[in-house]
Amino acid sequence: MTFPTPFLGLCCAALLAAGPAPLDKPASSLGPVILQTYAEGTFFHLKTTATTAELPARMQQLVPVLMKSLAQGQIGTLGPLHVVFHGLTSDPAKTFDLEIGVLVPKGTPAAGECQVRTLPAFTCASTVFTGSIAQVGTAYSALFPALAAGGRVSNGEFRQMVFFYEGLASTNNALLVQVGLQPMK
Repeated sequence: MTFPTPFLGLCCAALLAAGPAPLDKPASSLGPVILQTYAEGTFFHLKTTATTAELPARMQQLVPVLMKSLAQGQIGTLGPLHVVFHGLTSDPAKTFDLEIGVLVPKGTPAAGECQVRTLPAFTCASTVFTGSIAQVGTAYSALFPALAAGGRVSNGEFRQMVFFYEGLASTNNALLVQVGLQPMK
């Protein structure tokens, strides 16, 4: 094997001689905090209320209803599961509004127990979270200080896109955690 420079050759040789580096499997991990704006979309969803303590059980109840309604209406989705929180706080006993659904093609009618509405464009601070659902608070613990440091304020709406879900305790769960932002003044 030849390398374009002697330095690169020495670096690669040292890495190959050391063998593969072991990969750590942390209980959870976070990506960088970034600002994004997501376009509006047609949201096929269920609405309910819950407390933080009730949330896992509520999700386990609602996801099968959502899936059944999608199947009844023969509706194709345009992405992952979305969870929209209104009034969510750090108080585990406080009730908040919750919507769970998916983006669907424009013009999709309501079906089963689900409603359809436009999910407005969403400017947010976001991070990718991987880990057990009990650890998802670490994502918010990273997002809020980043907002404060950037002079940004939450608008009170939070969203999560669920890319992969294996179970409450699985460290393989993957979500995009989003904190909505008030417009800059």
